[in-house]
Amino acid sequence: MKKGVSFWLNVTLWLATVLVSLWAYPQLPEQAPVHWNYAGEADRYGSKLELVAVGPAITLLVLVLSQVLRRLDPLKANYGRFSSSHDTVMTSVIAFMFFLQMTVIANGLGWAVNVGRIVPVAVGILFIILGNVMPRVKQNHFMGFRVPWTLADPRVWDKTQRVGGYTMVLGGLAIMLLGLFAPRLPQAAGIALLLTTVLAIIFVPTVYAWWLYQKSGTRTVG
Repeated sequence: MKKGVSFWLNVTLWLATVLVSLWAYPQLPEQAPVHWNYAGEADRYGSKLELVAVGPAITLLVLVLSQVLRRLDPLKANYGRFSSSHDTVMTSVIAFMFFLQMTVIANGLGWAVNVGRIVPVAVGILFIILGNVMPRVKQNHFMGFRVPWTLADPRVWDKTQRVGGYTMVLGGLAIMLLGLFAPRLPQAAGIALLLTTVLAIIFVPTVYAWWLYQKSGTRTVG
């Protein structure tokens, strides 16, 4: 399979992540924040090796899996029908990972970085981008809302991806707002709203897919 511009852009972003991490390593303290709570306060510290290694390792794993899984997918013939959407999703995810690593490094170097606000806003933007792409994703086992009912019926798949796209966009906006206004909310309320948003993104399309499948009268699942 010929590698396109998106693939090499993703590889370049990963290499940039590695290079910046290597540059930052000697300047980082031996222990630095590697996890933050809802309020944006560091609640776990790790070694500087952990700080610079985990992000690039996860990004590389995502890159490798994106290539391997599409080759193993029984529905791999469909990838040509949404190649640009697939590229958009992968580049958006890799760019998000790059941004996340830069944020963690900047914080570790002592720069004034408000992790509690920056990261939720970035997550919200990612969800909005993915939500706009989902309606164009065709049946596959790697990307989109993949439940038995969508994989069993292309019509259920298409309609579910459209509804799922709407929920992701709305959920992304909600997460962005939570990030911006989190300091003004009680922590318990903020966490409850965040969990409700994430569960809605997952369960609304899932229940909708089940309802569509039952309505269609098809009985090939279960």
